[in-house]
Amino acid sequence: MPNTEDLRYQRTEAAIREAFLRLLAQIPLEKVSVSRLCNEAHISRNAFYLHYENTTRFYHALMGDFADEFRAECMASFDRLAAFGDIHRGPTEVMTRYLVEGG
Repeated sequence: MPNTEDLRYQRTEAAIREAFLRLLAQIPLEKVSVSRLCNEAHISRNAFYLHYENTTRFYHALMGDFADEFRAECMASFDRLAAFGDIHRGPTEVMTRYLVEGG
């Protein structure tokens, strides 16, 4: 199990994610290969495989992280709106519960 607290691990993770987003701006998702991703991120294939089994696993992890960030922002928004009273609770609470419970 990798040490996710290690600064080298975090830097490699960030490099992979940033490279992936840059590549998506240039080529379709199905054309993103481990080799292209590693070249763009300036990392070795071994480094990539220490983090992910393949690009599909990476993509799923990335989408999961985006969903977690979106849920957290929705919860924060709900907390801010709740301060205005019950008039805003209905739709916001329903949407937030849906997102937090994963649909």
